[in-house]
Amino acid sequence: MNRTATKYIWIARSDGKLETIDSKTRSREGNCPTDEQLTRTKGENGQWSYYQELKHKDKRNYDWRKKLGGLLIETMTAKLKDKIDTSKLTADKYVLGTFPEGYRLYEHRREANRDNPEEKGGGDRSDVYLYGYPQGRKKRFRSPNDFFHHMLWLATDDNADPENCECKFCATDEQQKAFSEILKWQEQKLGIKVGPSGVKQSAKPPAVPQTKDRPPESRQTSISSQIAVEVPKRTPSLPAKSPSLTSQSLAPTAQLASPTIATPTPPVQLTNPEQILDAQPNRFIFRPGEVVWYQRGNDRGGAVGLAVVTGREILRNVERHSRAAYNVQPLSHPFSHPSIVFIKDEQFLKPWLAFSPPENFHKSLRPIHVAYDQIPWQQLLDGIYGEGDTESDGSIFAAKTVDASYTPFDPLPPTSQDSTKYNGIFLGGEKIWRGEALRLKHGDGKDIMILSSILETTPATPPQTQQQPPGQKPTPDLFFIGDIYTYRSNPQPSKQMPRNTYLPARVQQDLEFRNAASMSLGKGSHYWKFIKPLARLSAAEIKGRWYESRSMIPILHSTEVLANAVREGAVDDIGDSLNSHGDSSAIVAPAERRRGTREEAFGGAVPGGTVFGGGLSGMGMGTGGVGGGQKQARSPKVQQQGLGMGKQGGQGQEDTEMRDYGGGGQGFVG
Repeated sequence: MNRTATKYIWIARSDGKLETIDSKTRSREGNCPTDEQLTRTKGENGQWSYYQELKHKDKRNYDWRKKLGGLLIETMTAKLKDKIDTSKLTADKYVLGTFPEGYRLYEHRREANRDNPEEKGGGDRSDVYLYGYPQGRKKRFRSPNDFFHHMLWLATDDNADPENCECKFCATDEQQKAFSEILKWQEQKLGIKVGPSGVKQSAKPPAVPQTKDRPPESRQTSISSQIAVEVPKRTPSLPAKSPSLTSQSLAPTAQLASPTIATPTPPVQLTNPEQILDAQPNRFIFRPGEVVWYQRGNDRGGAVGLAVVTGREILRNVERHSRAAYNVQPLSHPFSHPSIVFIKDEQFLKPWLAFSPPENFHKSLRPIHVAYDQIPWQQLLDGIYGEGDTESDGSIFAAKTVDASYTPFDPLPPTSQDSTKYNGIFLGGEKIWRGEALRLKHGDGKDIMILSSILETTPATPPQTQQQPPGQKPTPDLFFIGDIYTYRSNPQPSKQMPRNTYLPARVQQDLEFRNAASMSLGKGSHYWKFIKPLARLSAAEIKGRWYESRSMIPILHSTEVLANAVREGAVDDIGDSLNSHGDSSAIVAPAERRRGTREEAFGGAVPGGTVFGGGLSGMGMGTGGVGGGQKQARSPKVQQQGLGMGKQGGQGQEDTEMRDYGGGGQGFVG
């Protein structure tokens, strides 16, 4: 073949990882053969064995890429023949320009012992493997055909959802069986025989007969059709269908150009004073209206309870050292509420998503999965359903019910009659603002979205599958819109990546802290790679708020754990240590998930009139309004699944500390 006529194909998106996290040791390891495997050693059978990387110019590297390019062109030609002119798309002229980012090709060499021919052992052998799959070195691709389905998914799936991938690692055995049934149907009904590569092998297939027979539902089409992800009509940064596969005619000595990427969305203009405060690094971790786990007493290893943040402030001592402090209202059953607790150290609080709730203390409630207001609280207090801690059970059901709810706030100027945009939203137990980072359930779990828009749309008429009482408004749809980034290793480990001005300050500063720790030990650096502009996701695809590792590791673990991570140059992303929004939700009707106010979401779990303020309005300590009601006598301290639900201790405030209120006085009132 004339190499000068070669056309190169580029895959713009990748899930490849140069490094992964060992699930047992939580340490980083290369996504490639081990150091021992890369060293030439003699085995017991007399063979010499070692691995070596096959660089871009190696013939076997080229052969792999040529095979993959041809398979891709043949597959896309078959799919697009009725839409575009495919006469010039000759498979043998196309080569994959390079493997998707993060994927590397290695050869495993086994050589006979030529110094001692009489020694037993096998002959020479060479096997080639492609490393880079995000679940680590043990999952490697053995051939171009093996990798093809995964590459096809990278090139064509708009949603970047691994569940739409048909490769042997992403698909389960049952799903691969379903895919095989599709191929069998194609061969029987259409005369198209498909080999292992997914490319037809027969001559031109006959026209599709007019028959009631339909192929088995494919995993890719059935799942992707249910995902509420839409890409707005703008220049895409990722491939949509086959037109996303750009090709160029290059001379063999020409430098391979990088794929073009669309420009990220400019940062959101922050308008709310509390929003501006929450965007600042090193200020507050927790926000008014959020559900938190709080320490009952002064021992970090003691019992914890569930509460809602009602206010916050900055404490400064005589040396002007400062730290954040909070007022939290413990959650309870509707007939009695504990007083507000003053928490003067953030290390005595944890995010709602840090733990999974324990089992209920009343055994009769454990098999019940309903919302807070469906529990017969008075009968529980009267002992009809047996013994148990009613206050703690009230907090558990309240938190689960709130986790199933959402409340948008701070509406922006309307754009249409059937949709509204908001500046912020309470999503489950967390408070989220436009302009900040969210953890996503997509990809390998490390992707983030920089939130540009919170959109609520109301259908003109309810879907036919939805039975609603007369006069009830249709259930609105909720979307989160923003750019998606993924965490990547720096291809030039010794060089610091330039500052990304499109990222929020908290994300950028935490990245610089983590890179400083790793680069000080020569371990290279990482960066947030922009992969998709203005993706449109449903609430079900959002894990929750993104948190700085520098701030959250001491909260979830200890300052010693953070110090050790810094010394080792491996400050990992803390997002893997947190649950996802909705993991512990109570069963709530769709129409009841949207709450008009935050107080409505908590219902009787907090005293009537509770204010969830951002500044002075949230710091009240009086009775009747914030923190009103008498505290109920509690049962002895109980430890449950490592999370104690015991007596409330409270934490006093030192006289030498002064208060500096944060929040600007424009809090959100429930």
